[in-house]
Amino acid sequence: MITNNQNVDSGWIPEEFNEGWIYSYVAKKIDSEKKLSDILSANFTHSSKQSWEDRIDNGQISINNKVVRNNQKINSGDLINWSRPAWKEPSVPINWGIIYDDGDILIVNKPAGLPVIPGGGFLKHTLLYLLSKNTNQIEGINSPKPIHRIGRHTSGLLICAREKATRSKLSKVMRIQSSSKNEFQKIYRGLTVSNPHFYLNQRLEINIPIGKRYHPLLGSIWAIESQLDRGKLITTNNKNATTKVNILEKRPYEDLIEACILTGRPHQIRIHLSAIGAKLIGDRLYQENGKVSFKETPGNGGYFLHAHKLLNLPIQNKIHSFEAPLPNRLKMKHEK
Repeated sequence: MITNNQNVDSGWIPEEFNEGWIYSYVAKKIDSEKKLSDILSANFTHSSKQSWEDRIDNGQISINNKVVRNNQKINSGDLINWSRPAWKEPSVPINWGIIYDDGDILIVNKPAGLPVIPGGGFLKHTLLYLLSKNTNQIEGINSPKPIHRIGRHTSGLLICAREKATRSKLSKVMRIQSSSKNEFQKIYRGLTVSNPHFYLNQRLEINIPIGKRYHPLLGSIWAIESQLDRGKLITTNNKNATTKVNILEKRPYEDLIEACILTGRPHQIRIHLSAIGAKLIGDRLYQENGKVSFKETPGNGGYFLHAHKLLNLPIQNKIHSFEAPLPNRLKMKHEK
């Protein structure tokens, strides 16, 4: 079994520098004879072409393990490495709870604010890294790895597994979701801006395709087609997405909702709620009517969303259901 021995007095890891990281890219046929900075800026759109040229000049880029300082042309198959210097990672909460652990499958109650995997400036301040560090210190066996993702500011149930075969099996289960009471379901609680057109106990089904759209800070972002910039279209391959929503409480300035997702698109609940005029309170990226802020990224700010229940999850030929305790603000009046 695993325990959370990472806690400090405040339950947070302080802001601190990591050791840096090496990012790798193997040049493709379409990259042949292109300049190094053109390839890097096209594939890693978080930085401008000038930023990549500066990194080349500073000796941060190597080709086939040899540091280069000129913006040379690249051949197919060349290994391009960016040695990113150490950077300061933000403080994150680490007081996750253990909901279930059978020695293989681990289900945790993740706190809001803790990223699941590296990305967006986080490398070591992630649940994946901390679980690995915990396992190495305590057990000396395979560390649990997440089977799915929930957003940095989403709290609640996250399924991990130590064995590769288990991760593969459960991933298939989670890809086939249903609103049937006998099938696997993921149930969320959320707090949205009050929408006067919705009424208590109303049940909504949102079927709006989600695809990749242009975003100036990220290169692309998952969103609905109303945000489409046809001059900078990333892909025309919209993916079907279905979210079922139940209005649990109408409050003076906010609505308490329950959401069940039948598909697992990135940021699906956030996108669908914003599309129907009920964005999550505190969400700075996905705005009303499906619009996306070009000044924000997915991890900025915070929002009220909690992965509350996992229903009908098959484990060792038995069906299990799990529930993560609700934050006080996401409780109904009779639950407090």
